[in-house]
Amino acid sequence: RFQERFGIETVAEFYGATEGPSASWNLSCNGFSRGAVGRNGRLASLILGGGLTLVELDPRTDAPLRDPQTGLCRPCAPNEPGELLYKLPDHEDEWGSKYQGYYDDPAATASKILRNVLKKGDAWYRTGDLLRHDQDGRWWFSDRIGDTFRWRGENVSTTEVAELLGTHPAVREANVYGVRVPSHDGRAGCAAVVLDASGEPGAELLKDLAQFVKKRLP
Repeated sequence: RFQERFGIETVAEFYGATEGPSASWNLSCNGFSRGAVGRNGRLASLILGGGLTLVELDPRTDAPLRDPQTGLCRPCAPNEPGELLYKLPDHEDEWGSKYQGYYDDPAATASKILRNVLKKGDAWYRTGDLLRHDQDGRWWFSDRIGDTFRWRGENVSTTEVAELLGTHPAVREANVYGVRVPSHDGRAGCAAVVLDASGEPGAELLKDLAQFVKKRLP
């Protein structure tokens, strides 16, 4: 809707962090990579593929899951969300400008480093974000770690649900979060929405919203 209203043909999207050792970007001129925060072709994947990885995360502890036999992290399959990690040299004295950490805060600097990820002794930078990567080389932002909640054995991304709600023509803005329900594990999904229409929403609009999300959400 934003592109149509203002006649914008191309949107550039990027992902990165001030202290992060790398970043990604996506120049989108059509619907193929719309919403993706990065896109790699075959050549870029070969060159950069070893410098980043996605690993499975335990939503109960917000820590990467590890193989009970090897103690290493579990890489994600295509389209499976996981925490994005950037590769650092194994030895701290070789990091140089790649990762400078936080000024005068060694504890915060160390908290962003994960060891023994794909092999013993390796070092990776934790982004604190969940992303997913598909077979076509597109990278999608899923959620900030801590925002994802678990309900009925499934992980729910607040960002993905809010983004979908925002595509309804009557919804101006949506914020999704999990709420505790007595006698139930995890959290149930709840959404606070700002509607284009003023006043109390009518029964017909609420019914349309319900049908909209039932058709599009798992």
